[in-house]
Amino acid sequence: MTEDNCFVYACIQAGVDGETIDHMREVIRVRDFPQSKVQEISDATGIAFNVTIGYFNDSRHNEIKRYIPKECKTIRTIDLLLVEDHYMLNERLPMTTYFIRNYIEILKECGGMNIEKQMKIYTKRENKYVVRYDRTTPLWGVMKTFWECKYFEPFSYGELFTYTTDLYKQNLAPFKDLTYAPKYCVQLKKKAESKEVNKNKCKFIPEHVFFADFECSTDGFHKAFNICYDSEDGSVSESIWGQNCATEFLERLPDKSLIYFHNLSYDINFILRHMTEVKGTPIIKGSRTMQITGLYKGRAIIIKDSYSVINKKLKLFPAMFNLQTGPKEVFPYNYYSSVLLANDNRTGVISEACKFVKDADTFMKNIDSIKGCRIDENHFDLEKYSTIYCKQDVRILRE
Repeated sequence: MTEDNCFVYACIQAGVDGETIDHMREVIRVRDFPQSKVQEISDATGIAFNVTIGYFNDSRHNEIKRYIPKECKTIRTIDLLLVEDHYMLNERLPMTTYFIRNYIEILKECGGMNIEKQMKIYTKRENKYVVRYDRTTPLWGVMKTFWECKYFEPFSYGELFTYTTDLYKQNLAPFKDLTYAPKYCVQLKKKAESKEVNKNKCKFIPEHVFFADFECSTDGFHKAFNICYDSEDGSVSESIWGQNCATEFLERLPDKSLIYFHNLSYDINFILRHMTEVKGTPIIKGSRTMQITGLYKGRAIIIKDSYSVINKKLKLFPAMFNLQTGPKEVFPYNYYSSVLLANDNRTGVISEACKFVKDADTFMKNIDSIKGCRIDENHFDLEKYSTIYCKQDVRILRE
């Protein structure tokens, strides 16, 4: 497994020279990084990047972003593909989408044909397959067709997080020495923070404590669409709606914050990719993440799992600790799909949502009991309905 960031690895595959690759490694010190860094790399290296942003969800159109050097002449252009925060070299592959869609039939009828020749089949005429050796397909076209044909096999978040914690290290390949390419060296404008200061930044007594919970779509790739959080004394009780709720949450956190999630192994997936840096070694037991310390834009953050303290489901807390609960929870989890929530949509159809709950009467009563939740006879506010239950879980966790 490569220790390089996926962007750097794609550039290695494209044949970028070692000196330039080392500079990229210096600029990109975490696996997930803002797209603005691509422009920074382009300006420094003279490489133009055409980045195709692909979405498996048909509700969003693909985008192409171009990063062209602003301060020097373009020496070459690299085509990249960005899918689900992962960069790849967007090469043209020696196969057709027709071959992918009709793979089983082609294999049955042309089993004796060379596989490379089968991959070049692009149509069928007069009951015969037609081969064109010059046919190729961009990587994104291949991946999208695989997705449409359901060739990708899903795996659970538990499996994913076991991989990302036990095998996949957040710290990237260390530099072998302190030799720098002269053309990339710049004079520091201010004194760099020493490593000791940086280490101490993440050894702190928390000054702010929060309890938080995400609500997520569960179809296909799980994506957070809502987060609710309370301060330790309950004086702060907020919610953030939309596909950028995780980053907006991090933006609101003050320095030296401690955040509790119940079952952090799940929630950390929506936070970790946005952290500027993970410090030290995460505390992990089996596939369960118990604690992670890191930085977000210079602010120190500790994230802990309350499940490691009380290893019971949150819904059991009211009976265990004699806590008050709100309205009976009737939530159409599967209705809150990534398609419905595209573009941060807030409007739901009551008649459709009722198909995803067992107690439709209570569901509709709950809509009417939440202020401003019912929009009209057959529409309700997705955010208000989600937030009332998410906040209830956060309050129970805090109390």
